[in-house]
Amino acid sequence: MKLLSLAFSMLLVLPMSFAHAAPAAAVSDEALDEFEQFTMQMRAYQEAYDRGEVASPLKVQQIDTDAKEVKPEENIADYKAAIGDRYYGYQLFILVNKSVSPVASKGRDRRVMQPQTMYIFARENNDEIVLKDLLPVSTGKEPKPGTVDTREGYMRVQNAQKSYTSRKFGEAMPFSLWFESEYGTAIHQTLQQRCDNLIGHRASAGCIRLCPGDAEKVFNIVTDPAFPRSSAIVLLDKRTGVPVARGTDRPLSRTQIDVNGIYGMPKVIRGYPVMVRIIDGNTPQKAQELQNLLQNPTQGFQQYFKPVSPQVFQSLSM
Repeated sequence: MKLLSLAFSMLLVLPMSFAHAAPAAAVSDEALDEFEQFTMQMRAYQEAYDRGEVASPLKVQQIDTDAKEVKPEENIADYKAAIGDRYYGYQLFILVNKSVSPVASKGRDRRVMQPQTMYIFARENNDEIVLKDLLPVSTGKEPKPGTVDTREGYMRVQNAQKSYTSRKFGEAMPFSLWFESEYGTAIHQTLQQRCDNLIGHRASAGCIRLCPGDAEKVFNIVTDPAFPRSSAIVLLDKRTGVPVARGTDRPLSRTQIDVNGIYGMPKVIRGYPVMVRIIDGNTPQKAQELQNLLQNPTQGFQQYFKPVSPQVFQSLSM
C-alpha cells in the first residue's frame, strides 16, 4: 500500500502557498516522514484560519486511495459478500474511550466503563461480538481540534509497521498501526517512562499510546493471518460511520438510507478487516453509546451496520 500516494491524492481546499506535492513512494520511514510534513502543513493552515489570516476552513475529502477498490463488475462475489455481511466484512473492533481521566490507572475492570481505555472485540463463529482485552492508553492532549487531538470517528487500520521512527518527534514508535493517515495518527508503543507517568491521561500529540508489551499484543492481533489485509470491507465515512458511496469519496445520502437499511451502492475496498471506533465518553450521549457497546457488544456494534436492501442485490444481478 502506498500511504504517501494517499496523502497527496486527497483533494484539499488550500491556497497555493500551502499546496504540497511529491512523487508517490513505497511505504518506508521516509514516506511517513513526508506524511508528517503534510500533517504539519494542514495544522499550519488551520492555525492560520483560527487567526483570521485565511477565509475558509481546511476541508479534506476522505478518499482512502491507498486501498484497492472491489468493483462488482470485476469481482461480484467479493462485493456481494462485503455488502451482505452483517458487519460489512469487519472482523475485529478496537474501541477507544478518549475521555478525560483525573487519575492515571493501569488497572482496568471489564465491568466498569473507564476513560483512556482501549477495548478489543472480535467476532466469533455465531457472529457474536466478544470482548477479548482492555488496555490503558494515552490519547491526544486536546487543547483544540486540528493540533494534538485524537479525532473521534470510525476509522480503519490502513497500515502496520513493526519498526518506525518519527523524525518530527525524534523518537521510535514501535508497533505502529496507522488508522488516520491523513493526520499521521497511529496506535503505537510509548516509552516505559511515559507509560509509568502518563498512561491513563491525555498526553500524546494525537496518536494512541500503549505501554510496551500492550502495543506488541495489539499489533500481533491486528496483523494475525485471521485478519488478512486483502479482505473485502465496506469503506465507512470516518466522521459519520455511514458507508461511502461507490464511485465517490462521500457518504451515502439520507435518501439512500432509512430505518430499514441502505438503498445505495456502498464502496467496497480491500484492507485489514479492523474497525477503530474512537469516542469521547464525557458527554451523556457518548457515555450511553459506550455503555451499550460494553454491556451488549453484539447489539451495540450492530447499530453501526445497517443491512443493505434486497433492491441493491437485485440491481447487481441485472
